[in-house]
Amino acid sequence: KISAVGEKISGLGDSLTTHVTAPIVALGGLSIKAFNEVDGAMDTLIKKTGATGESLEGMEQIVKDIATNMPTSFDAAANAVGEVNTRFDVTGDKLEELSTSFIKFAELNGMDVSSSIDKVQSALAAYGFTAEDAAGYLDVLNAAGQETGTSVDKLAEDVATNAASMKEMGYSLTHASFLLANLSKNGVDSSSAMNGLKKAYANSLKTGESMSDTLLDLQ
Repeated sequence: KISAVGEKISGLGDSLTTHVTAPIVALGGLSIKAFNEVDGAMDTLIKKTGATGESLEGMEQIVKDIATNMPTSFDAAANAVGEVNTRFDVTGDKLEELSTSFIKFAELNGMDVSSSIDKVQSALAAYGFTAEDAAGYLDVLNAAGQETGTSVDKLAEDVATNAASMKEMGYSLTHASFLLANLSKNGVDSSSAMNGLKKAYANSLKTGESMSDTLLDLQ
């Protein structure tokens, strides 16, 4: 009888190890990993924004909402929220909406989200645009990139670099983006092209011909 009871206890122990103890240990490991991911993301948020108190709590909640409502990591959500808050000076619902848009934009184009926010904001600022125009411009960049196969990362950078000349020649932000995207598509260096366009613009001023007509003649 003692032997039979011992075997049953031994069998119960094996069952506990397989079906209870191991899963608990595994769950504990996953919990620690999840905690570290969230904790690291919140550290990133603090470093990027320098926020404290209620302001920080509000942004932490936005990070959690984004990371749990869409397929992205806490780290990406924290980087997006931190950069958008700093670069566009927005909070609340606008911060969440714009951060979400940038995460989708970065993932669609295989970009780092912090870098994409930095370059897009620089292009917008060069044309005097603000956070209100950011989501619409992301659509413009996506369209230009998909139509021409141009890297939207490089495109946003080129737009910011050439904004002064483009504005002088009467190009809107959207038109400048598509022009530079098409130059890239055809293997034309944007710096060389801009030098040529400046000369064409100078000539158009002398002759009284509009820049659009000058470009048609060139084409």
